[in-house]
Amino acid sequence: MAEMSFERVTIGTLFSDNKNLAVPTYQRGYAWTNQEWEDFWNDLVEVLDENEDDHFLGQVVTNKLDGNDYVVDGQQRVTTSTIFLAVLRDSFNSLDSERARMRAQDLQKKFIVRRGNYNFTQAEQVADFFSRLIQNEAFSFSEVKGQASQDSERNFVKAYDYLYKRVGERLKDFKTVDDRVEFLEDLQDAFLDHMFVMKISTPDEASAFVIFETLNARGRDLNSSDLLKNHLFRKASGDPDIQRHWEEMMTPLDFNSDRATKFIRAYWNGTHDFVTEKKLYRALNRSVETKSDATRLVQKLSDLSDEFASMLDPKNQISFHDETLINNLYVLNQLGAKTFYPLILVMVEKDFDEAEITQVLHKIISFTIRNFTIGGLVANKFEKSFATIARKLSDGEISTVKDINGCSYARFTDRFFSAL
Repeated sequence: MAEMSFERVTIGTLFSDNKNLAVPTYQRGYAWTNQEWEDFWNDLVEVLDENEDDHFLGQVVTNKLDGNDYVVDGQQRVTTSTIFLAVLRDSFNSLDSERARMRAQDLQKKFIVRRGNYNFTQAEQVADFFSRLIQNEAFSFSEVKGQASQDSERNFVKAYDYLYKRVGERLKDFKTVDDRVEFLEDLQDAFLDHMFVMKISTPDEASAFVIFETLNARGRDLNSSDLLKNHLFRKASGDPDIQRHWEEMMTPLDFNSDRATKFIRAYWNGTHDFVTEKKLYRALNRSVETKSDATRLVQKLSDLSDEFASMLDPKNQISFHDETLINNLYVLNQLGAKTFYPLILVMVEKDFDEAEITQVLHKIISFTIRNFTIGGLVANKFEKSFATIARKLSDGEISTVKDINGCSYARFTDRFFSAL
């Protein structure tokens, strides 16, 4: 395979530094719907409202050919990002403010069109419609949208309408024009400077397709475990054991990246501050800074992956021996309970024996069944509670089965049912 590059770039850099992004003719049309647009918008709002430093939007795989940087994978998010740039531009233009008009011009000239050429070009079949609808200010969106004649074109229109409406709803929260301009500036900054993609550039089409097929073999994007592997291997460069430990971790997980992400998050939440799956990579990226950090983490994960695999599939478990323990895991599996994983992983790490783990599992079963059958709650409602108990155990604040079974999730059960 020819040499390729991997680069973490902000959305702003993606568009300002790449003036010839293009969708190949053979790519499927634009197919995002309300669900994906809602996720896109919610992610952006989270970055804005919570002052997040960065947010991973996904990967973009490109290959250079005939002067273009063809987007082999990630065209849906690049297209949506281009549409949102137009939404920002038009939202600025809707305000009676010279400052807002200047912002709109800057967006148009730097991120949408450079020296008369569009920074991003759609596939030939829809390129003209997309440019008139989204990129060329000489045309009116309201006039062009009625000319949509195929699904991709109609989806361009729907995406713009959805995102423009969402921005408009937020603008209503501000009474003055200056406040509205400032909000749009903050929204632009969050989008361009704090949302990023992993750009994978290949010099030939064959390499790009290998990457594309690998990423989409199960219809998924790069997830946290894929990104983490890249980060760990980079930090542990020169350590011959890192690859072996990683493969030892992945083997009982059937080399399934989704399972690996769930496992890594379960261990992380039992030993560090609680994070959602979306924020897992950022937390790990910030914490793992040295070669020793990377090696130590992968070694710990390698040591515990058998136990995690056994919790996922107790009938085919490969780690535990006590029949009662195995049966308890099976019952919890059938109940759909998963939030106890961090606690059991930390107990294994702390060398609790199987009889002690069985006692804790028995308490968790009682708690879960009572929630299900009487309380009407869901099995995984107390995710943070179990993670907090695991963290206390990891940090040495508690140390015995009695301590564990006396923690908040057990006390909540007693209080809840005594009130019935």
